[in-house]
Amino acid sequence: PTRRSSDLMQIRLARQEDIPEICHIYELAREHMRAEGNTSQWKKYPNETNALEDLAKQALYVLEEDDILGAFSFFTGEEKNYRKIEGGAWRKAEPYGTIHRVASSGKRRGITKACFSYCLDKIPYLRIDTHENNLSMQAALRNFGFHYCGIVYVEDGSSRLAFDFIKGEPCYS
Repeated sequence: PTRRSSDLMQIRLARQEDIPEICHIYELAREHMRAEGNTSQWKKYPNETNALEDLAKQALYVLEEDDILGAFSFFTGEEKNYRKIEGGAWRKAEPYGTIHRVASSGKRRGITKACFSYCLDKIPYLRIDTHENNLSMQAALRNFGFHYCGIVYVEDGSSRLAFDFIKGEPCYS
């Protein structure tokens, strides 16, 4: 039988020895954003400190085939920046998974789809936010079926577009 290329990609918890490659992938993602005209996001973030904090919480994941192709942070439980949402509302008030810091090496398509699918297998309600200038991520979210919910604010006070996904429900955003 023929295997789809996405079947070859594995997702696992990151390990300490993955940190240098994850930081390199963060840098590649920054370069991609700049090339697309998104010059205001991810200037010095995420960085090694963020990766190590996620690793310590067992919330840092890598996507790999022969080598690491992408990384993301995922956890269940409350995200403090999601307590207040403006210009809309979350569609559910039940436990959710939060996805942050999705980054790709650019070597392989399908990183976001694999990430979102993996997280949905863990919990049927997901939340995520992205910068208003991150058009690639906004397209990936909408293509997967995430629903725009409103505006949230991150630690530095800047706004982010907030999205959620409810497994099994159609999305018309």
